[in-house]
Amino acid sequence: LGDGGACGPGAAARRDGPFDAQNNGTWDGCEEVCVRVTHERALWRMLADPGMGLAEAFIEGEIVVLPDLVDLFRHGLWNARLRTSTHDSPLAVSIAALSVARVWNRALYRLAPNSLGDGSLKNISAHYDLSNDMFKTFLDPTMTYSSGIYADADALAPLGTPDAELGVLHTAQLAKLDRMAAILEIGASDKVLEIGFGWGSCAIRTVGRLGCEWVGLT
Repeated sequence: LGDGGACGPGAAARRDGPFDAQNNGTWDGCEEVCVRVTHERALWRMLADPGMGLAEAFIEGEIVVLPDLVDLFRHGLWNARLRTSTHDSPLAVSIAALSVARVWNRALYRLAPNSLGDGSLKNISAHYDLSNDMFKTFLDPTMTYSSGIYADADALAPLGTPDAELGVLHTAQLAKLDRMAAILEIGASDKVLEIGFGWGSCAIRTVGRLGCEWVGLT
């Protein structure tokens, strides 16, 4: 990004004194950072998806950060404090380009089939409006999605029969629900608000054990 990039991604910031006259700032002493683009696909990623493009390019090895990724974030945080005074810098041009990309992506999203007419409703129905009988084939009676807490590692070994495995899973799920209540120190006089409470397993279990009041939103 050149000298006008201050200490943003892609620029090597100077350690000593002011790093950019127009920014009127002083470098904080962290390591110089070099962002090397190894494949032009990285640039397209960042333009097409400003939110995740940089991360995906790093994961795929299309950009290399030297000496350390942490220092890149330190550069970014320092530069964010001075961003208002870099309107004419190459960094500002890059930020503007990403802003245009965000607008473009937002427009494409709104034009996508799943966000017009009843497309979204069909997607939701296909994902959520399924018979409970299907979920009962692999969930315990509490119908809890997330993993339970197993007191014994041997309980994870194959048990041979579905009923035995379901019993172990059910015990683990109840242990998880009870553990959450213990961590939150829920008592009989408490009122709990749970946002996204599924089939209500945590509410049913905790109210039944402790006698608290519970409100669930879904």
